[in-house]
Amino acid sequence: MSFELELCSELRAPADRVWAQVSTLEGVNRELGPWVRMSVPAALRGAR
Repeated sequence: MSFELELCSELRAPADRVWAQVSTLEGVNRELGPWVRMSVPAALRGAR
């Protein structure tokens, strides 16, 4: 059994600007908190 799920949202800003925010460590924590918290070792912070 398989299925496909697609969700769409209308954004108030250009998609690339939204992605630049939500794809950061801070953005993930802001979006998913308080259920999930993502962390990274200090030596890797800011790495791309």
